[in-house]
Formats: sequence, C-alpha cells, structure tokens
Amino acid sequence: MCIRDSLTVSDEELAELSLDAGLPFAGAAAGRSLLADAIAALQQFEPTGIGARSSVEALLLQLDPADSDYGLLCSLLEDFLYELSRNQRPSVASKLGLELFELDRLLGVLEGLDMRPTSGMAGETAPVLTPDLIALSEDGGATFGVELTRGALPRVSVDPVAEELLSAFERGSDARAYLAEKVEKARWVLEAVEMRGVTLLRVAQAALIHQAEFLRDGPTALVPLSMKDVAAELDLATSTVSRAVAGKTVQTAWGIVPLRSLFQTAAGEGAEGQAASATEAVRGRVKALVEGENPSSPLSDEALVEALVAEGHKVARRTVAKYRGELGIPSSYRRKRHG
Repeated sequence: MCIRDSLTVSDEELAELSLDAGLPFAGAAAGRSLLADAIAALQQFEPTGIGARSSVEALLLQLDPADSDYGLLCSLLEDFLYELSRNQRPSVASKLGLELFELDRLLGVLEGLDMRPTSGMAGETAPVLTPDLIALSEDGGATFGVELTRGALPRVSVDPVAEELLSAFERGSDARAYLAEKVEKARWVLEAVEMRGVTLLRVAQAALIHQAEFLRDGPTALVPLSMKDVAAELDLATSTVSRAVAGKTVQTAWGIVPLRSLFQTAAGEGAEGQAASATEAVRGRVKALVEGENPSSPLSDEALVEALVAEGHKVARRTVAKYRGELGIPSSYRRKRHG
C-alpha cells in the first residue's frame, strides 16, 4: 500500500478536474472557496501533517500555534533551511537575535517532527488478538460454558525418540540413568502445563458463573467479585488464582476482555478494587463514545479525553489510546467513513 503525505496536485489542476467532473461551483469563486475549505479539512486529519503541499508544509502543520516559539520555528523552516543545511548556525542565530544554545533548543523541537507523517502507516494492519478462552452460550443463553483455545498454553511434549532410547539402554547403565532423569523432568513439565490449563479453566468457569449477567448484558452488569472468594470456592490459594488469570483473555459476546477484568471489588473495599472499577468504567465509556460517534468525523484520542474529562474522568491521552487498543478500536483516521 502506498500512502502519500503531500497533496501533489496544484489548485489549478484540482480546479480543472472539478470542471471536467461537472461539480457545482466549478471555476467560480465559490468553488475556489470550497476547495480551500476541503484542503483545510484534509489537513485536520491524523496523522498531523497529512495533506501538506510539501515536506516543509508538513512540518509547519505539526507545529502548535499556541507555542511561544511558534513564530521562530516557522521562520527556521520557511527562511533558513538552506543555511541550516550548510551548518551556518551562528549566522542563523545572529539573524534571529538568538544565542546558539537557544537555536539548538529550537532545532531539537524541529528534529522531533516527521517530514513524512504517514510513513509509519504503510502496510499497517490491525494486530490480531487471539483469546485464551471462549465463553460459550448454552441453553439459549440461560447458562454459559467456557473452553480453552489452541495457543492458550505452551505446547509441550516428551520427545518419542528419547523414550525409545530409554527402553533401548541397558538397565543400571549411566546412560540410561541420565536419560531417565531428563525424561522424568520433561514429563513433570508436561503435567505442570496440563495442570495449569485445568486451573485456568476452573478459575474462568467460576468467574463466568458469577458474572453471567455481564455475559448477557455487557460490562455495565459486572458484579463485585474478588479473587479471594473464587480461591476459597475452588480450594486454591489467592496467589494461584492471580497467576492463572494474569495476561489471559476471554472471548465474549462483548468482545475479547482481560480475564482479570471479571474480578471487580465492591466500592469501599480497597484502593485496588476502586481502581479496577474506575478502569472498567472508563473503558466502557471509551467504547460507548466511539460507538456513538459520527462515522464521517470520528473522535480523536484528544476528543475522547475531553469528553471523558467533561464526565468527571481524569484520564491522560496515552491511557485512552491504551484502552482503545485493548478494546480493538482503530485510530480515528482508520475509523473514518467517506460518503
């Protein structure tokens, strides 16, 4: 896939194309105004800098007009690139009335910009997330089961060649004793992995039984559930339950969710529980906001942050991006629908 950063077609060429296509207002002042508005709208898309007429304009679009150094940064890009390319820093600093260290600081800002803002998008595909477990609806949704997926646990086995060699060696020999020890360790690892799978399945089944309302009605129906209670129910240590669910996910009708998210501590039962509940609340709002957005003008991460802050959720942009990724929601420029 080839993605262009720059709008290489001139205004005159675009005007001719609009005339050929018979578009309304083509060739008129109103048409030129609409063209300018369309280009301005294009340049608002993510990543910042797309739709520029040149690499320099792509850099200019990435600057923040509210930055106190905005004028100086623009001047460096528009007036002094040739001198800077020849390392004439003292001359540039003198013309701008800057000390060398001040110029170097500004150049550091420019170095953080991207002359080809869409270069990272070439060939980009959404990562495939494979769940470790699948929640299965049974009896028309009255009950739910769960099963492990392939890949949920590491695939291990005892080498059949080693077992054949073991039977071939003479009893009592050093070679047989050495190989017997290795085969025994391999069998122990195999049993440990199988037991790990059994524990994971038991914990998931217990959690999903308690969270049946969530499976039917969605994240807002999650009920308080502690790992300690599930551990007592299964006669396991709480740490065993915690290790079993760590990093594991389950496929539900509401998407793939971390298995740990099924454990919700009631309000007032500790900071960890409150944090978990807050996390799920924000994740749920991110999903709801995206589902309710205008497909032709999807919400950027910044817009999602503003909406969440307005609702009383104090959250950073990187956190929203993280939750969006966990929910399998593409970035806004990939969600945009044209026409």
